[in-house]
Amino acid sequence: SPRISTEDFLSEIRILKRVVLKAVCGEVGRGFLLLEFSDVGEFLLNKKIISSNELESLLSELDNYVIQAYVEQHHELSAINPTSLNTLRVVLIWNPDRKTFVVGPCFHRFGCNGNVVDNLGSGNGLLVYVDSKTGKYMNYGVLNVQGKGESLIENVTHPNSGFVFSGKDVINFNTITEKLVEIMNSMSFLNFVALDIAIKDDGFCIIETNSYPDPAIAQFTGGWLKDPDISPYFKR
Repeated sequence: SPRISTEDFLSEIRILKRVVLKAVCGEVGRGFLLLEFSDVGEFLLNKKIISSNELESLLSELDNYVIQAYVEQHHELSAINPTSLNTLRVVLIWNPDRKTFVVGPCFHRFGCNGNVVDNLGSGNGLLVYVDSKTGKYMNYGVLNVQGKGESLIENVTHPNSGFVFSGKDVINFNTITEKLVEIMNSMSFLNFVALDIAIKDDGFCIIETNSYPDPAIAQFTGGWLKDPDISPYFKR
């Protein structure tokens, strides 16, 4: 489609009400922009009011950004934390012995303290580990609040909503991971990938692909070489 002017773009936002702007190459949520148009006729950028002139100036300076539709997450996840899209990270690894992708480390991320992103590195985030075999939340995770650094914690609760995770089921985990394996098995050129999944009331969507995920965070639950489903890939 042809390029449109900034004025036309802002007119579209007035209709759509909410869009996401993300850097093509980014990490830990840096540069994430949630652009909204409120019911009282104000533009908001990451939940803060911004004038039309300031917004036009900002948009003119953005380089190598993509505009994405806003994803409405599952209502139960929004109840845990409504300010961010709380994504499920699923690592998938090719098992050369079984000739299929297998589900590796998984964890679920949540923003906290009003943060509009769920990444730990953003300074206000919570990561809860998920048992990739059962789809249940484990009793430990990693927390970073107010940029004080990452801490491994047990008996995880969300610091704002107080939601207790341990032993509860991740919404539609088996359905999601079975479909992800099916998708990845159709891509013969890949061996390893980490996907960020948004869980919705009517299904799920893949919002991001990570080719260089942080191996340290994923291995807090145990070294990958100890997992008989994953180790064949590294021992080839």
